[in-house]
Amino acid sequence: MSLLDLIFPKQCVLCSRVGFEICNDCLKKIPKSLPSCFICKKINTHGLIHKECLDTEKKIFWICGWNPTFKYISVFKSRKKKNLYSIFAFLLNTLLKEYKIREPLDIQPLTQSSLDIYLSKILPSHSNSEILCIVGERIPNRKKLILKIAESRYKTVVVLTLF
Repeated sequence: MSLLDLIFPKQCVLCSRVGFEICNDCLKKIPKSLPSCFICKKINTHGLIHKECLDTEKKIFWICGWNPTFKYISVFKSRKKKNLYSIFAFLLNTLLKEYKIREPLDIQPLTQSSLDIYLSKILPSHSNSEILCIVGERIPNRKKLILKIAESRYKTVVVLTLF
């Protein structure tokens, strides 16, 4: 624990319990999303894209973490300026552990405004990692993204949307 944590302790964004961005009790209350195919959106076991939807040897996952109610969304938005980064980092870490993704990976944020820049610069980049994790609130153009991912050098791609 750092001095900063003693002066400004973390607080659960939902119940204000000290010591957590989101405490386990509150995290369990937020409904989880079922794993599904990124292209056809049909439910599947691990969030992998079906071979029928995209014929590739790559492992492409779509992990959508939670399906929060309006109540939870409004709480996250009201606290957005305070500690949104640490909340999202905590949620991202929780999902990566749950899906047992531990190897070194490139994590890239994705926004609607950055999609074209992202596709032209990040995907073809040269990194030591074989795993790419794309994180965004919503993925604007799925087909374009999937086609570029299929052409990229990454062996495993995790498209992760927290909500």
